[in-house]
Amino acid sequence: MSTQLDPFGVLTEEAEFFDVPNGDLDEYLPPFAAGLLMVAGRALAQLTYWDADRWADRTLDRADATTRGTVLALMPPECDSQDRAFRMRAARAFWDLAEDLASGRAPLPRCAAETWALEVMLQQAPKMCAALDAELRAWGVAIPDGDADSYYGQDFEEQLAS
Repeated sequence: MSTQLDPFGVLTEEAEFFDVPNGDLDEYLPPFAAGLLMVAGRALAQLTYWDADRWADRTLDRADATTRGTVLALMPPECDSQDRAFRMRAARAFWDLAEDLASGRAPLPRCAAETWALEVMLQQAPKMCAALDAELRAWGVAIPDGDADSYYGQDFEEQLAS
């Protein structure tokens, strides 16, 4: 084995010298947070599929009162004139990330749509998943034993303050 490091070392036999995450979910999210994120992703996917069917190829009218409650309204305004196929791909981005979580993989975005979808999932999950423990269990969320302090990582309150 070579002892000299080179720029491509992480792709060769020198990879064992580096601490590289391998995509296991617990490296990124505790089970409770991953479950909430999965539920939010699946719900956002379903809502986006419905929005795509409803709006089809029409331009999104942000002045319309019924638009405010849509996932399409969460997209940048530049996306308002996109077609149904574009909107279906956005829904698929939510679904793919939720399936990663359901399979125990970290939701690592593979394209720009998934990067946007993950940001929306992270923003919307606390609002969408305000539910009783029994409801969360029914959705497939792993509820930790103990008190609410065990739901979050040790630095959770620090993250809230920033």
